[in-house]
Amino acid sequence: MAEERPRTLKVLEALSKMTEPSSPADIGIKIEVSPRDTGKTLYDLSKAGLAEKPDKNQSLWRITDKGRKYIENPPVPSVRPLEPTTQADLAEEALTVPSQSDLFRSIGEKFRGAP
Repeated sequence: MAEERPRTLKVLEALSKMTEPSSPADIGIKIEVSPRDTGKTLYDLSKAGLAEKPDKNQSLWRITDKGRKYIENPPVPSVRPLEPTTQADLAEEALTVPSQSDLFRSIGEKFRGAP
């Protein structure tokens, strides 16, 4: 099974291969994503400085130098290994979490004005 690349990288790679500024529809067709989703991704990329609109009155986009560098060295997501859970940890957690009846009892006491 082929690994799916995130939409951000797909859009940036498509932009880097285009010689002229392109519309979200053209980019979406090339990467097989809807133009609406492509437009949202382009907007997010512009906030990060990876894509830009050369003419603010048109919806045509191009990649920036920062975007080209991003494609060359995409960030690697850091994954923290899960800590092993012991029965003692679970028992301690059970003691600290109130039961639902305790929660309802405390709400009822507040409503009735009980001490």
